[in-house]
Amino acid sequence: YTRDAFWISMVLPDEFSLACYQNEAANDVKFTGAERQIFTIVWAYRNYLKGMLVDTAQIRKILRIVEKKAPDGYYSGFGPSRKPGCWQGWADNLAFDETDAISNNQGLYVVALKCAEKMGIKPEVSISQALENYQNLFQPKMNGFAISHEKDTILCVDALMGDLLAQVYLGERLLPKEMVLAHYETMKRFAKTAVGFKTFCNPDGSYLAPEQYNSKKYTAADKIEDGKYQFGGSWYLYDMQMLIDAYLAGAKDAEDLMIWRTKLEFEKGNTTHEYINTTTGLPHKPNM
Repeated sequence: YTRDAFWISMVLPDEFSLACYQNEAANDVKFTGAERQIFTIVWAYRNYLKGMLVDTAQIRKILRIVEKKAPDGYYSGFGPSRKPGCWQGWADNLAFDETDAISNNQGLYVVALKCAEKMGIKPEVSISQALENYQNLFQPKMNGFAISHEKDTILCVDALMGDLLAQVYLGERLLPKEMVLAHYETMKRFAKTAVGFKTFCNPDGSYLAPEQYNSKKYTAADKIEDGKYQFGGSWYLYDMQMLIDAYLAGAKDAEDLMIWRTKLEFEKGNTTHEYINTTTGLPHKPNM
């Protein structure tokens, strides 16, 4: 595995990639919530690596906005939303409090800080503290990562994204291999279904109770239905990121699971989908 393999696999032409980044960067000088501005910084570094023009002054402004949302090194995606407490990460129907830090976001936050530093934009916060906080979201009592700092009894499939992207863009790991492999084994044992991994579940693999999707202060944004959408559905994107990261950490059987998971998508519609309902087995929204 080398970073050259990543460049070969790039899909967008450079001019499209640059245009997409510029559109985001031009509109990200005011905090919008969730992980959007973190991704903008990472995307800037991706273009930077390819020799494209990056407005570092603009990225510095975005970085300062992001840093203010991470008291004590824990990134809070809490911001403007259609329903208070929700839309703080990709799992936009789940509710999180202002003080919470979502594991997926925290890993991305560390990657963004490191990417900014590589572009000569020095973060004003401690990268090592942010990284330590990311690693601390691993819960030994579950032998896996929790969905967030405050929802620490709920397993999640998406916590390894930061670790994977750090290897792709920065050539380094954020998490010890042992931690990645422990999480992977736990997800295989408890979250795996016949149609993919549940996005979120209890440590015993059961679907969450409706109240578990709420936070202390806010309620979930949608009607809870086991196996649907973010309520235990299986998302190809996040399954694959976990499996790829596990494979890079030494889990050779993860390759077979990548093949299995991909075949599931095409058996159900000759394309990839947003998610597969783990209760009904039906795919949702093709060509995602």
